[in-house]
Amino acid sequence: MVIVKNKVQISPDDIKGNAVFTDMRANMQLLLVLASLFIFCSAAEETSEPWSSSCVCSHYVVIVPNQLSYPSTEKTCVVFYHLKGPVNFKIEMNNGNSDRVELVTEDKIDGPNYFQCYSFQVPAISKKYEMWNFKISGEADGLKINRTKTVFIVKLFNSYIIQTDKYIYTPGQAVHFRIVTLDRDFRALNEKLPLVEIMDPNGNRIGQWRDISPKSGISDFSFQLSEDLPFGDYTINIPKQKSSIFSVAKFIPQKIELKINLPWKIVPSDESFSLEICGRYTFGKPLKGSLKIYVCELLVNPLEGDDDYEDDGTKHSECQYIWNAQTNSRGCFTGEIDIRYFNLSTKPHIRQLTVSTSIKEKHTGLVEKASNHLRIGSAKIIYFEDLEYYYYRGIPYNGVITVIDRNKKRIPNEVFYLIVKVDNVKTNISLVTNEEGVAHFELDTTDWVDVVNIKGVFNFEEYDQKYDGIETQRSIFPFYSPRKSLLKVEKMSTVLKKLLCNTMHSAKIEYRINVNDLPPELNELSVIYVLSSRKSVALHGEYKVDVRAPLSGQYLYGSFHVNFPINKELFPYANLLVFTVLRNGNMIGDYTSLTIPYCFVNQVKLEFSEKVVHPRKRVGLEITAESGSICSIRSVDKGQLLHRPFEQLSKSIVQNLSFGYRQEREEKEREISLNVPDIWVPGSERADIIVFGDILNNAIANVDDIIDLPTGCGEQNMARAAVSLHILQYLNNTKQLTTEIENRLLKHLTVGYQKQLTFQTEKGSYSIFSGENGNGWLTAFVVKCLSQAQNFIYIDEKIIQGSVKWLSSLQLPNGCFNISGNYYNNRIQDEETHEITLTAFVTIALMESGNIMEDGVIVNALSCLRKGAERVNNTYTESLLAYVFSLSGDNGLRQLVLEDLEKKATNTDLFKHWEIEDSRSGNIEITSYVLLALLEQQLSSKEIEEATKIMNWILQQQNLYGGFSSTQDTVVAFQAMSGFAKSTFVPRGDTYVNVKTLSGFQEKFIVDKSSNILQQKASLPDVRGEYTVTVTGGSCVYVQTHLQYHIPVAKVYSNFAISVSTLPSVCTFQAHASFDIVAELSYTGNRVSSNMVIVEAELLSGFIPKKSSVTLLLNNPNVKKTEIKEDKIIIYLSEITHDTQTLLFSIKQITHVNNLRPAAVMVYDYYEPEEYAVAEYTFPCEKAWGHCPSNVSERKECGYPSISSEECLQRHCCYDSSVSETPWCFFRKGHTE
Repeated sequence: MVIVKNKVQISPDDIKGNAVFTDMRANMQLLLVLASLFIFCSAAEETSEPWSSSCVCSHYVVIVPNQLSYPSTEKTCVVFYHLKGPVNFKIEMNNGNSDRVELVTEDKIDGPNYFQCYSFQVPAISKKYEMWNFKISGEADGLKINRTKTVFIVKLFNSYIIQTDKYIYTPGQAVHFRIVTLDRDFRALNEKLPLVEIMDPNGNRIGQWRDISPKSGISDFSFQLSEDLPFGDYTINIPKQKSSIFSVAKFIPQKIELKINLPWKIVPSDESFSLEICGRYTFGKPLKGSLKIYVCELLVNPLEGDDDYEDDGTKHSECQYIWNAQTNSRGCFTGEIDIRYFNLSTKPHIRQLTVSTSIKEKHTGLVEKASNHLRIGSAKIIYFEDLEYYYYRGIPYNGVITVIDRNKKRIPNEVFYLIVKVDNVKTNISLVTNEEGVAHFELDTTDWVDVVNIKGVFNFEEYDQKYDGIETQRSIFPFYSPRKSLLKVEKMSTVLKKLLCNTMHSAKIEYRINVNDLPPELNELSVIYVLSSRKSVALHGEYKVDVRAPLSGQYLYGSFHVNFPINKELFPYANLLVFTVLRNGNMIGDYTSLTIPYCFVNQVKLEFSEKVVHPRKRVGLEITAESGSICSIRSVDKGQLLHRPFEQLSKSIVQNLSFGYRQEREEKEREISLNVPDIWVPGSERADIIVFGDILNNAIANVDDIIDLPTGCGEQNMARAAVSLHILQYLNNTKQLTTEIENRLLKHLTVGYQKQLTFQTEKGSYSIFSGENGNGWLTAFVVKCLSQAQNFIYIDEKIIQGSVKWLSSLQLPNGCFNISGNYYNNRIQDEETHEITLTAFVTIALMESGNIMEDGVIVNALSCLRKGAERVNNTYTESLLAYVFSLSGDNGLRQLVLEDLEKKATNTDLFKHWEIEDSRSGNIEITSYVLLALLEQQLSSKEIEEATKIMNWILQQQNLYGGFSSTQDTVVAFQAMSGFAKSTFVPRGDTYVNVKTLSGFQEKFIVDKSSNILQQKASLPDVRGEYTVTVTGGSCVYVQTHLQYHIPVAKVYSNFAISVSTLPSVCTFQAHASFDIVAELSYTGNRVSSNMVIVEAELLSGFIPKKSSVTLLLNNPNVKKTEIKEDKIIIYLSEITHDTQTLLFSIKQITHVNNLRPAAVMVYDYYEPEEYAVAEYTFPCEKAWGHCPSNVSERKECGYPSISSEECLQRHCCYDSSVSETPWCFFRKGHTE
């Protein structure tokens, strides 16, 4: 497809590719049809007059699904236009080998136009999938057809449903389960099951059945559990097909059902919200009891894991709570919850509240807990319904807008405005919703040429500002056709009409045909329509347009309808394509997609004879279904189902089986709210969604930009190489490493190794900057990285051993390491445990390197750590100790440290992490070390859940490129991520991700084995919007949203102060050519000094630095290194104290640029980049520039301080009176002495 100035132009060459014309709106995600258009003779030149018949060329189109399923019957359709005689053609398929050719069809055509679809059996394949050639060939007088396309054949597998009578059992009980075998159309199969097995938590087979023959597709099983069976998760497995898990545990069925009823959403300005909490016994009777209720910020849940019902609640300062609330006769508590306490209007980062509750039964003291989340959003939302992304000039553009309130209910009689922006001219249109809460609009496109922007707002006078409501906007692109003819499929708005099962749907097709696009002898034009679903042709047809009708102008207008039934064969999406071919091969067409409900062929109904019965009383159950149906029934205590409600055999599971999904559980859904701050630069915003199957995928895709910071020192260089090393190790271990990725990663390792040697000292250690003394923790870090990198690139072993020898020389008799100097990040350093911290870091590095010649070094170091562990209370040091004791196998000490860390953890339903004061990078490091400690030993199912919560939090901290705050936190986080991914890696099945909004936007992704490490990305239409992400399938996927925007330079900063000025501060003759920049900076935080500091000074456009002045900065003892980049200068300082540091360098102009914008100078802590300050400087002669010649060679200084304007003019000079206190003047342009 060719994109020309945002216009979509369809050419014959485009149609020769895969399925290009299936979506004229450029939605390349739904490639469901393979089409080819071939032109047999050259086209005549374009003319406004009708062509002569001698210039009419023959054309043909072949349609076949690009993915075929075996075994199945598929269809291929053939269209011929403007034939001049009989044609014999044949369609064949071959697998690339001459010995395997399958005939699809052959036919003889005798007529000018022809359309026919042919059914054929998909060839049998032996593998899971194969690539085949789809070939059409034929001949006639002067005409030869011979084209081949590639199609994908996938072997179909049966679907299986495994259903147990319960989900949790106690030892000694019997497990009853059934297996249902189905084909892709959800028809029961009686194919024999070769093996069904039950596996214990350790993977041992404890039960099996062989060669089971289902009856009407259903197989029943029973397995007796022994009395002394260990607790854990057990697996029912059909090898290579399907598995399901049940649990054996100490279990009491839930007797109380506790529900929290909340409004769908509240807004920050609300003072309260209505809350209802209801408790019922599982048999339906209301429960009388007392409640404790917490309403907390974010995901805080004080009741999680809390067994002390008598807690007074005062320890949770971030929560509002109600104590001892009583249920009424309905078993419910209702009330208004005051939320002014949270001051939500000042906390835009809080997007939801968590409501937690527990109920205590009045008589028995039985306790049940529940929690729910309350979303925070906007009071009302405007959104477009199924809006067209393209317009056809000259044809009215129609649309539907809906306004909903906070509870998702449409608002009738709501006044709002539609702003239409055409060529930077805005038109405001007032609209009012009807009684159904929708408003229709129609726009005249006669004068539209380029992209048109439309926006729905509540108050157009405050356009581009923030409102209490979420508004919507769209860009509409012109649809471009060189012949001005078009076909248009009417889009169906879900507001106006919902598709119903077993009804007929009528799709309206409109056409506008330019008579100059038709051969003169043509009597009727053949318009083809094809309805496809699930990669198959479901319906096809032809409509003939009578082109002999009298014309009122140059165009022929009309419409027709395509009718088709709504049934399960079309589920879940049907795609309707219409097209025709004009003279010279120009194709016009349109496309729409319909969401189809699942329509069950066999309707089943269950009904009890009585609503309420007493124990031991008989009750009747009436089942209604199609005659001859086999019905399988499960009866189970509702208390069992409340523990795992997501595992019910639901309608969605059935639908997904029918669609070809393989999954263990129901689909997962998450709602995401995006918003930009109150102050942002309009036009700079962008929102994207990223979907990938592997947690390291974002890093793999952006390996060159993971560390988005300067990397000019020894630690930073090694950190970049270390990240590549961790990715390389993981991909290699999981057999996902491709040649392309391997080459990129090996390049980073090789370059990193070579550069690191420039920081090596004579004694074998490594220094932060070249020429300095060796640094202990950096040397240990390098030893670890280079030792592990030996598996992939050549590294001199003598270099590593020299570094190990130097480290060994620092070990004290007590086993600790005497390492002078500060740790890289003094924010996480504790003076009391400094020695233990560094010893733990070095010990971890040596143990992971495996390159110690003398084991005594590690033995003695561990002795130091064991003795010192009891006096450590620093969270960072404890995380290191937890990991080092995990590596050494000191399980007792490991457990003690982890238990102490558990008390310090910040724990919610979804996330778990550790914090220290004001250190984001420190939080990431600590959390990553704890995760590494957990991963060193075999994890129980509970520990896997906790590790997953930790991993979720780490992933939340990633930046746009997959990295983190700084270097060390990025390195440790990637080590933890790769360890977690390796521990939980399983070969993946297909997983489907659907992203949609209320406004009709929808994007679909498929993550399978072939795309597991492929990053899939899509732009989101609104940076202030609410999106629903639905994931269905058998594997994990990771979904991230990226929101980018610019904000103005802030005026107040924490931890740093900076001011920037120029010398001279006003315009002089010399200043036009060059001037000095003076930066004064100091540390203002609560520590003695900062960590390593980076100063990044942007250059004004047209200016470059004077290299000699930048070199002179190294005379400052705190300046360790300088770098000159294309558009900025980077200065490395070892630290900054509370005393002011002054940096001065010069820049000179090489190119004149008008209207220069200010340039920024930023100072920030390298290891805590959130601590920063920014100041700007301007060109001192910017205001005086327009008064004097722009060419420096034409100016000469002829003034002096206090020169008058009269004297300046007498010297034939120009004078700038706007420059205060220093009135210099310059020769006028063209003046010579």
